Amino acid sequence: MQRARPRIPMLAGLLFNTLEKQLLPAVSLNAGRCLRPRLGNAPCSRCLYSCPNKALTLDGGKIAFHADRCTECMVCISVCPNDALIAPFAVALLLRVLHENRGGQPVVLSCGRTPSAAPNRFIVPCIGYFSEPVLAAMNVVAGSLFYLDIRGCADCDNGHTLGLLQTRMSGILRKNDRKAELRLRYLTEAESGPISYRQGRRSFFGMVKDHLTEFSGPVGPLEGGLTNGMPLDKDATAIPLLLREALTMLPPDDDAARSLLHAYFHTLTASGDCNLCPRCTGMCPTGALKRVRNDKGEQQLSFTSAKCSGCGLCTAFCNKNALTLRRGAADRPTPIGIIA
Repeated sequence: MQRARPRIPMLAGLLFNTLEKQLLPAVSLNAGRCLRPRLGNAPCSRCLYSCPNKALTLDGGKIAFHADRCTECMVCISVCPNDALIAPFAVALLLRVLHENRGGQPVVLSCGRTPSAAPNRFIVPCIGYFSEPVLAAMNVVAGSLFYLDIRGCADCDNGHTLGLLQTRMSGILRKNDRKAELRLRYLTEAESGPISYRQGRRSFFGMVKDHLTEFSGPVGPLEGGLTNGMPLDKDATAIPLLLREALTMLPPDDDAARSLLHAYFHTLTASGDCNLCPRCTGMCPTGALKRVRNDKGEQQLSFTSAKCSGCGLCTAFCNKNALTLRRGAADRPTPIGIIA
């Protein structure tokens, strides 16, 4: 595993204000999870296109990580469909904290490079880390308004992530046709005082401590920060897991929020040209696509949207062009559908 210059690891991304000079988490490349080496270089190039500093390049058909060029904008992590690029941040812990904070002072999410006196500050990676599905989950599970501190972002080496944040939030708005309440607000220089601190520092960190204890107990964290008590196999990727975790936090009758999260799962359809060859199922890195036999003993394809990362390898390697993958699960996040 290639790692950027040594950094002091953060405990679940949480730091007290006295540790504002704490170094940020490093980006790591887990080459074993990269999709490109599959069957002689899969066509995935999302991380290459996302990096403005050329810290990720192709070397003999494989992704190479150049730590000396990396400014840790974290955009590569947010676009990788198979968690080959990671940082030591427990985003599931952040969801729990946002969810449990009801009626108290708002949580302020802040990069470690931005000075802040907020007693409820939660240190997060650069905003490029937060993909559109993660931002959607944060918005709908939060128990009250929370703030993203973007003061200083425009002058940062990673200022390009501000435009990406706007694009991703616009994507959420387009998918939010049922008008789920979105609770994210921005903290800017012009609006540096919108927060009323009605809850003390001790009570806020007491809540976080409870969740830290939960995450450090006998059930250890999975890659992506989720507990391994979730009933998915080792090949599952962080975004589908996180979306499932978020769905468990929503009230059963919150149809608008559920509809928004369902929009980030995937649906796969197959045309009559499918001949049930093993190419697509053999390429699927998460086990979302499998060949099964029905009651009559006939082979069919089975697709589980809750395991699909949307990498697109199944469609790329279908020699009949019979498969169509699109984002959006109709009504359920975990359907097992026979598609051919």
